[in-house]
Amino acid sequence: MIRNQKGITLIEILIVSGAMVIVLAGIYYFYLSGQKIFHSGAGQVELHDSLRLTAEKISRKLRFAESVTLLPGGWDPENAPTDDYSYIYYDGASRRVMLLDSSGPPQPLSGDNVSAINFTAEGRILLFAIEGESGSESFTLDTSVRPLNLSGPISGADSSPVLRYSLPGDSTGG
Repeated sequence: MIRNQKGITLIEILIVSGAMVIVLAGIYYFYLSGQKIFHSGAGQVELHDSLRLTAEKISRKLRFAESVTLLPGGWDPENAPTDDYSYIYYDGASRRVMLLDSSGPPQPLSGDNVSAINFTAEGRILLFAIEGESGSESFTLDTSVRPLNLSGPISGADSSPVLRYSLPGDSTGG
């Protein structure tokens, strides 16, 4: 007499469970990979935005300058005269681009993710490169600005992390 057996055996349960574990492990692996890629991309975007904003602030400060001078690398912000000039420089201790003018202590123009800045000149055009790091991400932003009130070429060193500028009719320079 053959009985109609309904249900599943222990072997069938184990096989289905093993297959489910393999499928779920694959899904989990792709989820983790996606998360890593997302966070890496978000870090890059944050770094790019920070450097772009710093470049925009520098460009705005220099847009109407009537004189721009690239200063030598041994420049000391503690002894800089700020009555007629303002200065933009890289502070390695704070990892920030700073603005020094007559309004008081140096003010940051960037976040703390800048690793270097370098100013160069081509006639009346100021070129600058800002390098930044955030975690394992690094990026260099190259840009330029042409001061509109500049009466002659940009003077000073060929390349420098420091520049001095003045604005027309403004003794504060900033």
